[in-house]
Amino acid sequence: LDVTGILEHAANVRAVVAVEEHTIIGGLGSAVAEVIAEAGFDPAKRFKRIGLPDVFPDQYGSQETLMKRYSITAAQVALVTKALAEGRPQAAFAVEA
Repeated sequence: LDVTGILEHAANVRAVVAVEEHTIIGGLGSAVAEVIAEAGFDPAKRFKRIGLPDVFPDQYGSQETLMKRYSITAAQVALVTKALAEGRPQAAFAVEA
């Protein structure tokens, strides 16, 4: 994990969003969150993980289908990032029916 790189980039932004194609529990986003939290930024950085929720997948399909189902799309990443940067908390995912 490039801790120095993460800290250098995080120093210049208000919010950090980690996006991953697997569960958000214990993944890259969690590692980045630990780095950001322990850095002691003042003011603190807003942070959000986008990835698969901690649920059993009830549908199967292509990678594209699953990413869309769990809102891991460019549009959702942009929406969450913009809202977070503006100080408006945004759900990381919304499961599509």
